Amino acid sequence: MLVCAPPARRRAVIRTSGATRARAVDIGDASLQLEQAAHDARVAFDCIALGDLDRAHTHAITARAAIDAAVTIVAVALESAPPVASGDMD
Repeated sequence: MLVCAPPARRRAVIRTSGATRARAVDIGDASLQLEQAAHDARVAFDCIALGDLDRAHTHAITARAAIDAAVTIVAVALESAPPVASGDMD
């Protein structure tokens, strides 16, 4: 069994309107949500193979919800990230 180290915890700062307050978004949470989605998708796949369509449906829905959560986290982090200058892309 291959075991990977947990993802590095990275934070992005979110500026609220008025720029008086800032809060951090934990990008690592997106990784955890995607890991959960992969697990739920695998369980759904196995349930289909076993003919348990009700459980497959449930796990497919939870996989989709986890993916949606990860997309939201990344989108918020991207919106709050400072712009990258064209020379910094190397």
